[in-house]
Amino acid sequence: MKVMLVEDSSLLRDAIIDILSDCPGLTFEGVALTQDDAIAQLYQQEFDLLLVDIELAQGNGFEVIKATQQADFPFAKPQYLILTNHAYPQYRQLAEAWA
Repeated sequence: MKVMLVEDSSLLRDAIIDILSDCPGLTFEGVALTQDDAIAQLYQQEFDLLLVDIELAQGNGFEVIKATQQADFPFAKPQYLILTNHAYPQYRQLAEAWA
């Protein structure tokens, strides 16, 4: 399973990659720190899973997911795992609506 991680915190990014790298069949094929970088990578390479932080230093994870649902998206829609440190009900509602 090819994974893209979209996370702007280097501490969290490194921890997630370190923990999940031992999972058989899971490879991190892309890492992005910003919305624009993530979207650019998504249009260049197919991913099976997106691990996406909601709040990024530039942009947000919901816009990254939205990009994969556009009519011109060149690949199959990946699965999503949405990450956040904020337990706001509106984030849960948005995540359920996008997934």
